[in-house]
Amino acid sequence: MLRLSLIILIFLLFSCNKEDLNKKVSVAVTNYPLHWLVDRISGGTIDVIYEAPDHIDPAYWKPRDSDIRSMQEADLILLNGATYEKWMNSVSIPSSITVDTSKDCKDMFITIKDAEVHEHNGVKHSHDGTDFNTWLDVKIFSKQADEVLKQLIKLKPQMEADFKKNHSSLLSELKLVFEEINKASSNQKQYLASHPVYDYLARANSWKVKNFHWEPESMPPEEEWEKLKEALPHSKYMLYEDEPSKEISDQLKSLGVTVIVFRTAGNIPPSKDFMKEMEANLENLKKALNP
Repeated sequence: MLRLSLIILIFLLFSCNKEDLNKKVSVAVTNYPLHWLVDRISGGTIDVIYEAPDHIDPAYWKPRDSDIRSMQEADLILLNGATYEKWMNSVSIPSSITVDTSKDCKDMFITIKDAEVHEHNGVKHSHDGTDFNTWLDVKIFSKQADEVLKQLIKLKPQMEADFKKNHSSLLSELKLVFEEINKASSNQKQYLASHPVYDYLARANSWKVKNFHWEPESMPPEEEWEKLKEALPHSKYMLYEDEPSKEISDQLKSLGVTVIVFRTAGNIPPSKDFMKEMEANLENLKKALNP
C-alpha cells in the first residue's frame, strides 16, 4: 500500500512539473521593441499582449478600457519607461506586476528642449522632455533586455537556461548590427531628420542631427521647405522613419537631398522583426552613403 502511495505521489509530482513547464504565461508590453525582446528571449513560450493599433505611434496611444483590462489580466506588464507611457497618469494598472525596463538607465536619458508642437495621425504633441526612443541606443536597449530576462525567469524559472541562451544570442546580434551602423557612417556624421527620434542613435555614433517635424505622408508647408533650404549647408542626407510620398521625395531630390529610410520600429514594422528592420536600416545607410 505504501509503495502504491509513493508511485501515485511521484506520478502527481511529475504531472504537475510537466504542466508547469508547458503552462503559458502572458506578458503585456507597451511598444514593439519590448514585444520583440519578450518573444526572442522566451523563444515564443510566453504569450505577448500588445494592444497598440498598427497605424498609431504607441508613445502617443491612449489605451481603451478593454486594452487596460487586457493588461491587468496579464502575469506581467513591461513598460519602456523614459516617459514613453504618457497614459499612465490617467489609468490604473497593478504596480505589483508592472516593471519599468529602463528604470536603471536614467543617467543615460537624453532631454529634448524647445520642441515644436505638431500633429500626427490627428494627435497634437511635442517631443519636449525626455527622449523615449531608448532602444536606438544599444547600451540602454541591452540593459532593457537584461531586465526583461530577469522578469521572465521569475515567471518561468524552469526555463532559465533557455532564456539566458536566447538573451545572450540576442545581445550579440544587437551589438553587431549597431557596430555595423557605426562603421557604415564613419565618414558621414551630419544629418537632417524628419522627426526628432534619432538623438540616441546620433549620440552613439557621434552624429550631428538637425531635426524637423515632417510626416512621410504629409507634404510640408512652404515655410518648412524654406527652413530645410537654410539647413542644407549642415547636410544633404535626411533620415526618415518611413518612405516619404513621391511628391516629397521628388522635391527633396530637386534640392539634392538624399533620403535614408531608418525605421525606429516603435510599432510593429513591415518585416515584423526588429533585427530585420535594423539590418534593413544598415543597408539603406550603406546604399545612400556609398552609392
